Amino acid sequence: GGTYPGGRLFSFDPATGQTADLGQVNAGETYLRSLAIDDDYVYAGSQPNAKLARYDRHTGEVTDIPIPIAGQGTTYDMTLAGGYLFVRVEPINSLIVYDTSDLSVVNTVPKVTGRVISQADPSGKSVWFRLNNGVDPVGIYRYDLETHTHSSLGFNPNAFPGAWMWYEDPDQETWPGMTAIMTYYNGRIYTWNETKRKGLYFGEADLEST
Repeated sequence: GGTYPGGRLFSFDPATGQTADLGQVNAGETYLRSLAIDDDYVYAGSQPNAKLARYDRHTGEVTDIPIPIAGQGTTYDMTLAGGYLFVRVEPINSLIVYDTSDLSVVNTVPKVTGRVISQADPSGKSVWFRLNNGVDPVGIYRYDLETHTHSSLGFNPNAFPGAWMWYEDPDQETWPGMTAIMTYYNGRIYTWNETKRKGLYFGEADLEST
């Protein structure tokens, strides 16, 4: 986890109930705004100066990771997938793609809107996000982890992604394969089945108890 106003990284072990203060990994920052974690490292993004660092879970070593776009305020919405770290920075809303093997920048995608970049899809070959760059059609795009290109899915929910998952519906005749599910913060749920190229919408009223 991360704290405000100290901008500190901490860990909690549910087996022992012990909490450990791991320090301020982004020097001088008040918000530890976003985290992405694997077996070896914690990637930590902060605010108000959009810093990024990697914390080694075995040694405690901290490595600063440069942000290639100057003048940003927040390092946000980080996802690890396929050996890459995806980081959205605000206010420019560009998505920076890092190779985790050497922390080099392999791509930058402008105008990624909304919030969460998905985990790898069921194929393991791509992640999904929402794009609104003023040039391409607004909507959800697939980012290819091998070619580092992105393409429209033809799916344009009227909301920003808040969370992603894939679901195997029992009704495989109507919804074959895996169906993507996207949530929005106020309770909206959108689904998209690529094979059928259609989905469902559940609004706040659909989810309220009776």
